[in-house]
Amino acid sequence: IAAAGASLLRLALYIRRNGIRILHSSDRPRDAVPCVLLSSLTGARSVIHLHVGWGDWMTREARWALGRADALIGISKFVAGTALARGFPPSRTHVVLNAIDISRFDPAIDPGPLRRELGLTADVPVVTSISRLFHWKGHADLIRAFAVARRQVPGAKLLIVGEEDKAAGGQAGSSYPEELKALARELDVADDVLFTGFRADIPQVLAASDVFALPSFQEPFGLVFLEAMAMKKPVVALDSGGAPEVIERGRTGLLSAPRDLDALAGNLLALIRDPALRARMGEEGRAAVQARFSPKRMARDTESVYASVLKFRGHLT
Repeated sequence: IAAAGASLLRLALYIRRNGIRILHSSDRPRDAVPCVLLSSLTGARSVIHLHVGWGDWMTREARWALGRADALIGISKFVAGTALARGFPPSRTHVVLNAIDISRFDPAIDPGPLRRELGLTADVPVVTSISRLFHWKGHADLIRAFAVARRQVPGAKLLIVGEEDKAAGGQAGSSYPEELKALARELDVADDVLFTGFRADIPQVLAASDVFALPSFQEPFGLVFLEAMAMKKPVVALDSGGAPEVIERGRTGLLSAPRDLDALAGNLLALIRDPALRARMGEEGRAAVQARFSPKRMARDTESVYASVLKFRGHLT
């Protein structure tokens, strides 16, 4: 504790000595709490970047820091709305949508090598889901919907890419990937659902895919949606959380209500069966990333927040 206190004081001196006026941290307690404390010690404004919805599941320390920040930045209107619902002032609640570097995603990547690695022929329709593996990402519903779609398109395959996130919770001693594999066996699609584990070559994975699907519940934003769109892949997701702020229904992807498996399966089928629709949505998706989700736009929006924050100071009681 003494070492942490000394470090905090050194940082406070550095902030004062260099005339730093804004402290910007993530919403994790290890970042947010020092940000607010240093703000109190130095007079610099505290800005906390909220990447998830504000809720009772957060630690007491995190909620303490969020309630005393000079401003919050939500990564979507949905996320910012959770702060407003907790009583944070609208005047100090901002939205800055995420961005990606589109140059890292080349739609012209040859899909052949990865398809051959996975034993997929060039004509096989491939639906891909990429994320950490835990319940909230909706993999079980995706497998159920895929099983319905596969009865109409027997050759279709589903790739589930990612590692289990044990920190996200679940039943003690259970393995979520094993639960998903058991579900695939139960639905008689085990041979058509491929679990790749973690992969670092996401652009190549997306290049080898026809449709990207992630029916996660109340997704705060979904950077992977942007990555799929940048690779000219249509997106299937839920009409909840921040997903509708990223995916334009009917233009860059298809959305369905949470737990509506028939609609989810219908959206998968619509895209699996229609290459022209996939191509059109893919073009629209990449254009949307270029126009709305660039790092330059994100920087401009953040600069506007900073300008607003410097006008006043206060905190919740």
